[in-house]
Order: sequence, then C-alpha cells, then structure tokens
Amino acid sequence: LAEAKFVSFFTGLTNAPLADLQEGFGAARKAVSLDGKDPLAHAILGVIYLMRREHAFATEALQQAIAINPSSANAHHWYGLVHAFDGRPDEAISEQNLATRLSPYDPRLWAFMTVRAYAALNAKQFENALKWALQAIRQPNAPRNPQIVQIIALSHLGRADEIRPATNTLLENFPNSTTSNIQASIPFKRPEDVDLWMEGLRSAGLP
Repeated sequence: LAEAKFVSFFTGLTNAPLADLQEGFGAARKAVSLDGKDPLAHAILGVIYLMRREHAFATEALQQAIAINPSSANAHHWYGLVHAFDGRPDEAISEQNLATRLSPYDPRLWAFMTVRAYAALNAKQFENALKWALQAIRQPNAPRNPQIVQIIALSHLGRADEIRPATNTLLENFPNSTTSNIQASIPFKRPEDVDLWMEGLRSAGLP
C-alpha cells in the first residue's frame, strides 16, 4: 500500500495527492514498526519522507535500508533520487549505475534512467538530460516523469519545433500535468533547481 501511494503521488496518477501521500506515510511507518529489518519498508518510508520534503529523515531511512540489504536495487535507486533532489547529481548517477548493475532487467528501468535525467538537468547538461529522458520514455510503463524532463530540456535548448508536440503528448496522456501540480511533486532542496524546472515548463507553454 505504501509503495502504491508513493508511486501515485510521484507520477501524478492521483487526484488526491496529499491524501495519498499521508496514507502512504502511515502505511510505511506501520510496516517499519512491524518489521524493523525489512529493507523495503525502510526504503519506501525514505522516499515518502522525501516527498514530504523531510530530506534528512529520507536519507537516514534509505541508508538504513541499504545497511540491511546492500544488494537492494530499489534502495539504491531511491537513495539516488534523494541525492538528485538534494542537488548532488554525481551521487545520484552513481546510485543509479549501481541499481542498474544489481537489477539490469528491472521492470522500472525507466525510473533509473529518469533519475539520471534529473541529475543531468539540474547540472544544466540539457542534451544529456534529453538523452536519458527519451530512453526512459521508450521503456514499458513509463509514466509522465521523463516526459516532463524532455519538455524542460527542449525548452532550455531552444528547440521550439519539438516542444509543442512533446507538451501535447504529455497533456493528452496526463491531463492534470499543470505547472503547479508538477511543482508539488518535485521536492527539491535548492530553490534554483525548482526555478530551472518551472522556467522550462512555463517557457514550453504548460498551463
């Protein structure tokens, strides 16, 4: 339940994001209390802390998950997500590389690729961000997250002829993808990272 609520919040699939996040938080805390040695429980609690913008608690929970099971691809992936939102792109990429080595055929490879795209975007490596976003989009079951990075990267690259089709595709598939809705789901620690994303989305004409 906790993981499902996190995914629905982070990928914009819910019409009640705050309620889903709170329900997921309660479920994750209960899972940890029932089995303090379950690495997945700690990992999910960690990413939900991140979505709540409690970065220090997120880091602590994910470090605990990795300590319990150093071979958990999910834990390393989500720890990298924390690094990405904390403004540490090199560490974010390193954790995605490790997650991919641990689970090279993971059904959520799109997520590993998307965190690489986040890291590149916030390092203002827009071509690299676009490359990883497009790779993630081509993976099965990829949600809106890499499409958002694609639009932001195209906007900052000034590739106007490609922005409108990408924006139309995003809004057709995920009609609730407004700038305010997206901003609520990106818990960046540094204001300049939020500004970079919002500038790209507004320049692309996203509502």
